[in-house]
Amino acid sequence: MIGRMLGGAGMLALGLVCCITIPPYQGVPEDASDGVVDTNPGLTPLARLIGNAYRDQDMSGQGTVMMTYDGYGISTAGIAAGDLVLFIANIDNGNDKIWSLPFGFTQLAQHFYGADGQTYFAAWKIATAGEPTFYAGTYDKTTGVTSAAATISLIAISGADPDAPIDPASGVLRTDSSLATSPVDVSSSGVVATVDHSLIVMAAGADWTPYDGTNTFEPPTGFTTLTQIADENTHWHWTSQAIATKAQAAKGPTGPLTATLTGHPFAAPSMAGPGAGWSVVIAVAPPHAP
Repeated sequence: MIGRMLGGAGMLALGLVCCITIPPYQGVPEDASDGVVDTNPGLTPLARLIGNAYRDQDMSGQGTVMMTYDGYGISTAGIAAGDLVLFIANIDNGNDKIWSLPFGFTQLAQHFYGADGQTYFAAWKIATAGEPTFYAGTYDKTTGVTSAAATISLIAISGADPDAPIDPASGVLRTDSSLATSPVDVSSSGVVATVDHSLIVMAAGADWTPYDGTNTFEPPTGFTTLTQIADENTHWHWTSQAIATKAQAAKGPTGPLTATLTGHPFAAPSMAGPGAGWSVVIAVAPPHAP
């Protein structure tokens, strides 16, 4: 009898549930007191890796298709119209203008640094339906190019604001040091997200003092590593990079971001190899009204 009573109650409950309409998730209530209104509340932009490109050193170096001593190329397969595309790259040696902008991109950072020397580069664009098969360009080798060992990562971010995805005044910060440390310090003082539910992207890399080895990446607390690539794919001869992301629910400063790259030279696997680090931190905003 008890079983039959519970069965009847269960049927009644099921009948009630079937009659309830659950409203769609509306996100976190927006505080518009500062005049910035999130038009897509609760939805943080999402990043995905499109691909990597790499090339090891010297004129006879090997790597992915279109990566040469004279220029670069990386496939755009997987990019959708409306995506925010981030082009992150670094090259051994170089100068402050070695990376030519892929068509339609806006530069965020390009800087030569370090005792041995390396140049890192970051740029963005909003993709259209007519993106080329490859983003490609040549190197300005007026000064400072010897090995041309290089890495590129292409990141697509869906759900970013199509008109103002990045605040150039407070949403981007590049940091580097000519001092080689072990582990390599790629920390940043951080950026300011001007909109709730922003995505924070950290790209970082190293100019390795020893050559030939691997490294481990320790991103800032709460960040998830999206990709790692080196100039010989799974290991480096001179250079490597890593990218990590984190959703930030509330607008405001990220605070200091502590991150490291620990090198493991093949010649001395138990020794943490030194290198000089760089990082670029970017706050990506969801759609918002001014």
